[in-house]
Amino acid sequence: MSSKRTEELDFSPFNAEDVLTALCKVLRTSRAISFSYAGDIQSVVDRIGRVFHAERCMMLVAAKDQVHVETFEYLAEGIDSVSHMFAGVRGQAMAHELIGLDGDINAVSDVANASNLDGGYFLPLKIRGDSRNDGKERRAGLLYIKDGPLSRWNKLVLESLVVVADHLARLAQIEQISSTLGELESEDKVTGFLHRKFASGAAAKELARAEFFGDQASLMLIDLDLGGRSPDVYGTALGEAVIKTVASAIAAGVRGVDICGRIGLDEFLVFCPRLDQEEAGKLAAYLVKRINESLMNLTRNGEIKAEVGVFVPTTASVGLAHSRKGEAFEALYSAAQESLNAARQAGGNMVKSV
Repeated sequence: MSSKRTEELDFSPFNAEDVLTALCKVLRTSRAISFSYAGDIQSVVDRIGRVFHAERCMMLVAAKDQVHVETFEYLAEGIDSVSHMFAGVRGQAMAHELIGLDGDINAVSDVANASNLDGGYFLPLKIRGDSRNDGKERRAGLLYIKDGPLSRWNKLVLESLVVVADHLARLAQIEQISSTLGELESEDKVTGFLHRKFASGAAAKELARAEFFGDQASLMLIDLDLGGRSPDVYGTALGEAVIKTVASAIAAGVRGVDICGRIGLDEFLVFCPRLDQEEAGKLAAYLVKRINESLMNLTRNGEIKAEVGVFVPTTASVGLAHSRKGEAFEALYSAAQESLNAARQAGGNMVKSV
């Protein structure tokens, strides 16, 4: 693999003031990005793509264990997604290889294993070494961006994007340092989901973004069906296994950008940005099926047995609501709660939407 330095690139003239303004917009609005929160990453990828008039913008983000790489993609109208290239074993291997590129700017045409991408540039997110890691540099991810047909990029644009990539890498480093304390405050230890307060806050923040960009969003409230029976099971080892099983089923069924929270003893929240009413309904039905199957397998094959007279739930109900223009999160939550109540009253084990 080879890379090009910015001074070797020849572009048509570009207004320096416009580039500076665009760069300031990206940096100013990405100060609070969280690399542990997919919605934040997707949002900043969208901003970079829009501000720089890109045809396509992607960010590949390496997990803390440096094994799995998540892909976030912005697309201009009429452009097909290529994020699927980085799925599977081969795709993940390619992602790691690209993240490890040496140059600050790497033209796609010079990268051997990127032939499926039609032009553009790779900018590795490099976390500089310090005393904590013996001065070794670490890669937090990769920014890929391709100019659109109306863009007029030059050396100054790419140098601005290098600054953006460096800024994002610094944010990733700060996130890594503070993540342990943040997890202690925000995460439910049984499920790994956000607590009620943090889940609601994250969903409200994402709803505001969706409103700003004119996107749709859906909210699900998921409750295990007790049917008026005692929740005594949740005071046992089996009860904890039930909650973990449900959380695993939800996590496996939702997308990387969705927000998951445990908001009650056996109640969960799933906020889905950019998911319309039809697709949200399909996802909710799928989650009910997956939860039911997981709970049936737990009680049928699990080594932990319920005490006599203790009821173990085997089904779930979902209340679904969809965002409306100008609607606050509290109103969306109330609508989802109303839908959940309707599902409970109808006997449970179903999805209701208002």
